[in-house]
Amino acid sequence: MTMVVLERNPRAAFVARLRPVQKPSRVRPRAIVRGIVAGALVCLAVQVFQFLLLDNLHSVQPGRVYRSSQLSPARLNQLIDRYHIHTIVNLRGPCPEFTWYQDESRVSHERNVSQEDIVLSAIRLPPPAEVQRLVQVLEHAQYPILLHCRQGVDRTGLAAVIVRLLEPGVSLAEARTQMSFRFGYIPYNGTENIQKFVDFYDEWLHAQQLIHSPELFRYWVNEQYCPGACRAKLELSPDRTVPDAFHAHQAATLVLRAYNQSIRPWKLRPGTWQGVHARYQITAADGEVVFQERAGLFDATVSPGDHIDLTIGIPELAPGKYTLYIDLVDADQNSFSQFGMEPIFRELNFTNQP
Repeated sequence: MTMVVLERNPRAAFVARLRPVQKPSRVRPRAIVRGIVAGALVCLAVQVFQFLLLDNLHSVQPGRVYRSSQLSPARLNQLIDRYHIHTIVNLRGPCPEFTWYQDESRVSHERNVSQEDIVLSAIRLPPPAEVQRLVQVLEHAQYPILLHCRQGVDRTGLAAVIVRLLEPGVSLAEARTQMSFRFGYIPYNGTENIQKFVDFYDEWLHAQQLIHSPELFRYWVNEQYCPGACRAKLELSPDRTVPDAFHAHQAATLVLRAYNQSIRPWKLRPGTWQGVHARYQITAADGEVVFQERAGLFDATVSPGDHIDLTIGIPELAPGKYTLYIDLVDADQNSFSQFGMEPIFRELNFTNQP
């Protein structure tokens, strides 16, 4: 016997049979890509808004250390009130001829806020002396502190990393996050040198088989930090005496001995400036530069601890007293003297006497 099952709602059942069968939706690769791109654009928009309209203001240590771009006097006054700032660390160096520096100094004076000027570059490794001074400021200043450079990105990022490295319990990886896209940092066109500073510290820790601590970082900054290849000792004519006088209108040569005291080998490149080489100039008594030249533009490698002799050519000069200045320059056109190396200043006397 056949059983017939009656529909409780024949009309609803009829309508349901007219609907097309819904196939399971498939996630298409293009939709995924669009979603990723849209999310990235939203994140980028947020960062641009923060960077351009909110002074790139962030907390490094809540209630203690803040970071920003260069602020207007009105905005600086607002932040002093809001965060009770006691010390401003200006990482652009003293610039009394510029309006921004005058404005900031005026606000600091009127609000009885300390202002510390540290000289850092956004595209070069930091000089050891300036890093040491920054650490001293961070250890002795009155908090809360506001760190800033022009855009609050590269120099401010480095200073913020140092703040975290001096904080107990913070790992090197965690401190590195102060130099990230979140703050506008992109290691490009020279700004990667800011990141190299932390890389050198990381390399030293691994070489010594040590784990980061604030005490080790202080020791490294004060005793071990070397700005890449930019450390040397220079001697002029080490194997013979420099003449008291040179013959006027007659070319001459001197020997420069350069000792590599850095942590990197020097690569000298033939016929180019893409390597470590000497840059020198001769100045007349009235301050006029009468001659400029480079030496060491040939193929050679000088390992740490070794030295190389370079020929310094002296052109034909009229009678009188001149000053010879010699510095070393690396592949990025960084002068070794800006990192603490003692350049050579030597007086040259040219006479008609035989």
